[in-house]
Amino acid sequence: MALRWQITDTTALKAGSGLYLQPPQGQEFGVNDDQLTVNFERGWSSELGLEQRIAETGTVDITGFTKKLDRLIVNNPEYEDPETDPLYVNEGIGRIYGVEFMARKALVDQWFGWVSYTLSRSERNNYPTRTEEEGNEWVRFDFDQTHILTVVGGYRMPLDFELSSRFQYVTGNPYTPFAGGVYDVDTQDYTLYPSANTNSERLAPYMALDLRADKLFTFKRWQLEVYMDLLNVIKGENPEQVQYNYDGTERIYVSGLPFIPSLGFQADINF
Repeated sequence: MALRWQITDTTALKAGSGLYLQPPQGQEFGVNDDQLTVNFERGWSSELGLEQRIAETGTVDITGFTKKLDRLIVNNPEYEDPETDPLYVNEGIGRIYGVEFMARKALVDQWFGWVSYTLSRSERNNYPTRTEEEGNEWVRFDFDQTHILTVVGGYRMPLDFELSSRFQYVTGNPYTPFAGGVYDVDTQDYTLYPSANTNSERLAPYMALDLRADKLFTFKRWQLEVYMDLLNVIKGENPEQVQYNYDGTERIYVSGLPFIPSLGFQADINF
């Protein structure tokens, strides 16, 4: 259900609420039909926001949101016999809440841009009906990101030249660090074991600045746009994962893409 109330010509109040279902994914289905023992995951999502138009070219939008999750699919802690015990059960719950802000300026007077910022928190409890020793604790979701900031701006010059840029900053994803490794004399190898706290550390934040320049050529029946993108002109550490050494005592970040210049064109033809 979605509602919108136009309070004045420039101010609007909006609200929405809905129930969403997600089927089991991947190996949660099992190998055979009789092994599908889990139900759909469920989420109840709601939001309340305010839109404000500023002059003829600007808008500001602020929205608060919350989501309640249940029937999350988790590993069955009582799994022993593959013939009788399900590998997964619908025991998990979750909660997500936060606020989003966006300010935009349309392409008037040669420049345009927008700023968006999200502040949020997402947590889950895999075994809320069990004891703390059995895993009853609230932990961050694997993709929980506290801060998400994006700034986009552009300037249109004479002769159909345009310059634009984008800056992004995102909090790093949580992960569970390894506390060390145990040496197995039979396999002559180390087995790494995690620390006691799930998702207790975060990757370094993602930060990047991209630049773009393009030129539009207009002919009688077609248009040609030539552009140059400079990705990661300014780049943070931007790790995508953590890599440990053989016994889990040292670790390094595996970073994402480096600085990438890119040239291209796009042709639009009217027949």
